[in-house]
Amino acid sequence: MTVIRRYRIGKVASMLKVRSSVLRFWETEFPELVPERGESGQRLYTEETIELLKRIKDLLYVRGLTIEGARLALSRTASYKALPEEQKQEQMARGEQLEERRRELASRRREKDQQRREEDSALLGDILQELRSIRTALIIAGNTNEGTGQPAESTPAENGQNLQESMS
Repeated sequence: MTVIRRYRIGKVASMLKVRSSVLRFWETEFPELVPERGESGQRLYTEETIELLKRIKDLLYVRGLTIEGARLALSRTASYKALPEEQKQEQMARGEQLEERRRELASRRREKDQQRREEDSALLGDILQELRSIRTALIIAGNTNEGTGQPAESTPAENGQNLQESMS
C-alpha cells in the first residue's frame, strides 16, 4: 500500500521559498490548484500538488509569464497530456525545431550586435583622430597671424587652453 504524504502550507511555502499568502493567492488564480483539506480545514498538499506549484512558480518567476500566461501554459500542458502518443512526439519534435531556430536567431543577433559595436568603435576612432588633427591645425594656425606669417600675440599654450575650453 502506497502512503500519500501530505504537507501543510507552511512547509510547502518553505520548500518553494515563497510566502504562504502567495500559495493561497495562487489557489484563487489557478483552478487546477486545489489542495486537500484536513479535518480542521488546514490545507494539505500532496507531492502532485507540490509539482504543480513548482511549475507555476517556474512559469511566473523564472520564465516571467503573467498569471494569464501561466494559466494558458498550464492549460496547454493539460491538453498535451490528453493527446495520443504520436501527436505528443510530433509536438515534441516541432518544439525542438522551434527551440533550435530560436537559438540560431539569438546567435545571429549576437553576431550582428558584435559587428555593429566593432563598426561603431572604428567610426568613433576615426572621428577622434579627425578631431585631433583639427585641434592640431587650429593650434598651429593660432601661433601665426593668418596670411602674414607673423607670430600671434598669444602664446601657443594660451591657444591650446582656449581651444580646449571651446571644445568642452
